[in-house]
Amino acid sequence: MRIITEFNEVSRHDIELVGKNGAMLAEISNSKIPTPHAFIVTAEAYEFFLDSNDIKKEVNDLLDAGNYSKVAELIENSLIPDQIVSKVSKAYNNLSLNREIIIAGKKDITVELQPSLNKDIELSIGIQSACGPNEVLYTLQNCWSSLYSEENIKKLADKGISPKDIKLAIVIQSILRGEKSGIAKTHANEIEIEATWGVMPPTDIISTPDHYLIDRETLNAKEGQIGNQKRMYKLVQNKVSEVNVPLGMNDQQKLAENELKQVARQALKTEKLLESPLDLEWIKYANEIVIKKVRRLVESKNEATPDAQKQEEPSSNEQKPESSEPVTTAPAAEGNEPVPAVERTEQVTTEQTREGNVPVPAVERTGPATTEQVKEGTGQVTTERTEPATTEQAKEGTGQVTTE
Repeated sequence: MRIITEFNEVSRHDIELVGKNGAMLAEISNSKIPTPHAFIVTAEAYEFFLDSNDIKKEVNDLLDAGNYSKVAELIENSLIPDQIVSKVSKAYNNLSLNREIIIAGKKDITVELQPSLNKDIELSIGIQSACGPNEVLYTLQNCWSSLYSEENIKKLADKGISPKDIKLAIVIQSILRGEKSGIAKTHANEIEIEATWGVMPPTDIISTPDHYLIDRETLNAKEGQIGNQKRMYKLVQNKVSEVNVPLGMNDQQKLAENELKQVARQALKTEKLLESPLDLEWIKYANEIVIKKVRRLVESKNEATPDAQKQEEPSSNEQKPESSEPVTTAPAAEGNEPVPAVERTEQVTTEQTREGNVPVPAVERTGPATTEQVKEGTGQVTTERTEPATTEQAKEGTGQVTTE
């Protein structure tokens, strides 16, 4: 039985042990594509947890009776076996010895726990961060119990999957202190890239990311749209906290032209290795594009590509309203390629972005664009603790991780 495994001990063929996300992350890590330092709590560890507490039959009986909340409660109130406690604590402490943590001057690091399943389904277990071995173990148990929420049971039923057939592993990944992150999707004719400030994309409903369509052959941007980001995730005192984007950065372009190509190259390299269109989560760290999460991209036959959607419904994206006037391509700097036309969600003027970024062209409108005023949401999963845990809105702390 393997309770813990490292990326270099498994491959894409070990889905039953480490789940699809874990298996694909291991494959790309072993091929020298940058990934965060991580380890995986295997599906066998979860089975061992159930067997050690002698609750597997009771869990199955409760599932048959449709009493899902009792299943979650039973898991949360059971003891984690000493073998799991020991191995998880040791693996976590080994993560703390990595170079980015030494630079941070801290022993404990913040990690992200991402459930990794053996089935093609995305469950609502959420992004959960933890710092310190005890908190990691507590959050691990929360991930196990979250599998049986009513929402997740319904998603499984809609796919014709029994919860008894799900094998659950957990990828525990160090959170890197990056300033920019986002997603990349490798479609047949183009690469779709979204970029935001912070260590992961925000989940509030009033923020929009930068959005680009990149030509697969030339890696040039066919079009781009600058979002208006209100909130961001950053590391504050060893916690991943959702904070306001600093004044003046809300509508700045997140990626320079060379950075867009860097993300696109990494996405294509990963796609070639895994031989499938992919939906990736990435973060820029130490001048590298680091892949945090991998999913196979399965597009419906009736689902148009972003280009096709634009032709059919040129202004259907409610979260990224377009200008009422055409936006012209910005002139290229001497010796550089032209910067693609960029649209904004609000009226702005030309301003130089952060050092190394290309200038953002001004966008004119016939009237000011409005942003719907709604309450801010958050995807941050908080956990109750036996000891008070405070979150200070202060300087950056350390880093986090994700789930499939």
